Amino acid sequence: MLTRLRTSVSWQFLFIVILIFLMPLTVDINERIRTLRRMRQEEARLNQAVAAAQAEHKALQEQLAYVSSEAYVEEWARIEARMVRPDEVGIVPLWTVQGASASEAGGETEADATLPLSARWHSLFFDIAP
Repeated sequence: MLTRLRTSVSWQFLFIVILIFLMPLTVDINERIRTLRRMRQEEARLNQAVAAAQAEHKALQEQLAYVSSEAYVEEWARIEARMVRPDEVGIVPLWTVQGASASEAGGETEADATLPLSARWHSLFFDIAP
């Protein structure tokens, strides 16, 4: 019976020693798994950021190509600068002029506002002062 007890104690002792050595290994494996999980999350976040940056880069390249084209220059000249070609006549409706005084825009002055509507139209069409 004493041998049985010794065998039982030796197995228990061996089991405890194995557990003592496996415990740090288990903790290390868990830490590595957590680190790997964090790295994969960071990789997914960075992949999304790269995709967004690539999309923005592509949009900016397209905008640069458009801005460098003749079509953009003509659009800017016609809309922003209100320029016309030599063979064209530019018309600027008075209600589109904002921020400028009426006299700067070529519109009515205070004296013109007192004239009848027919006289104002006559002066606009025939470019003569009433």
